Parts: sequence; structure tokens; C-alpha cells
Amino acid sequence: MSESGQVTVEAMLERVAELGVDPGPAFWSAYFAASPEAGARMEHMDEHMRGRMLASVFDLLMIEDQAERRALLAFEIGNHDAYGASLPMYEALFQALHAALRSACGPAWSAQWDRAWGQRANEILVLVAAFTRRT
Repeated sequence: MSESGQVTVEAMLERVAELGVDPGPAFWSAYFAASPEAGARMEHMDEHMRGRMLASVFDLLMIEDQAERRALLAFEIGNHDAYGASLPMYEALFQALHAALRSACGPAWSAQWDRAWGQRANEILVLVAAFTRRT
């Protein structure tokens, strides 16, 4: 993603923070609805652990360097493989997060943010697909 695209992702996340909206509850609800299998696998996790996982996803979204993003994904996918995480679960995760962030931003959400989200999520999911095929 270009630097301007990264700034757009940053702006999107900053706007959610400025609004004081916690996208977590809407995200987890949408994610578990979209991927009941993920919900079943994660039902033992407390709010703190789910918060840490969501923070890791935000970190991943903010990584501009492809090598750094690739390394983090390889690490995380390796960790989650033991739990049976699959590509459809990751796809549902990014779809649910997109919906939660868009809802949190309300009318401030823009077409530019949609494009930036789509581009960044696609970049990540291409790597996820490559890594999940090898595990």
C-alpha cells in the first residue's frame, strides 16, 4: 500500500479512537456470527485475551513494511494453526472488522477508507492464503 494509503488506514483508526467508540463488541459479535467455528474455538477466551488479539490485528493493519508484515503473519498463522484456524476464518475476521469500523465511524466513513481497507485487507489475506496452504 502506498504511504497515502497507510495514512488513510491510520486516519480511519484515529477517527474511531477520537469518537471513543470501542469496535470490539460489534466486531466479535459479527465475527462469531460469520464464523461460528471460530466462535466455538474461542469461547474459552476472556475479554482481555480477545482485546489482545484485536490489538494484534490493528498492529498488522498498520505495518507498512512488507517483510515485517510477512514475518508477523508467518508467526501468528503458525501459532493459530494448532487451533485449526483456516483461511475462511481469517476472511470472516477482516469482513467483520471492516463492518465494525465502518459502523463506528458512521457518516465520517468515506469511499477512500473503503478502498484503503479493501487494499490492505486483500494484501494481508493474500499472505494468509499463502501461509495457510503451507501449514
